[in-house]
Amino acid sequence: KIIESEIQQANGIINEILTYSRTRELNPERISLNSFIEELLSSHPFPAHITIEKLLDPSNPVVDVDVTEMKQAIRNLIGNAVEVMTSSGRLRVRTGMGEAGTAFIEIADTGPGIPPDVLEKIFTPFFTTKARGTGLGLAVVRKVADRHRGRVDVESVIGKGTTFRLFLPIVQKVKV
Repeated sequence: KIIESEIQQANGIINEILTYSRTRELNPERISLNSFIEELLSSHPFPAHITIEKLLDPSNPVVDVDVTEMKQAIRNLIGNAVEVMTSSGRLRVRTGMGEAGTAFIEIADTGPGIPPDVLEKIFTPFFTTKARGTGLGLAVVRKVADRHRGRVDVESVIGKGTTFRLFLPIVQKVKV
């Protein structure tokens, strides 16, 4: 059991390093942001102490993304959010329309928040506050956003939680 856990940990580190360092061509697919989030959440295991709040934009934004890369980025954000909510908490996953021609995916937690001095460093490769972290999870998120001509914003309030928004250029809005 311990060896299995260590192997999983090592594989996680290897995958993060490969994802961060690999520069392959994007393989974009046109997707509904809402369907993407629905599928991702349904395949993600969540601890019983976490409440999931899903708010999907009724305008159903459509974006062109490399699904593999985007899944990794969103999983990194969700994984971090779940990790900081140790006893109980609410994870809010939201899609919406941003400014001029963008849509966003928002991942918000009710964790302890991130101090301002740490917040300014969180996207730096290999920066971590975790005992067993690589410091690549959020660097990967930023790299994926950049590669998709998007951006990632973060807001955090100590004692209340942290919100990440990943903005992407929209293709169109589709009613479903």
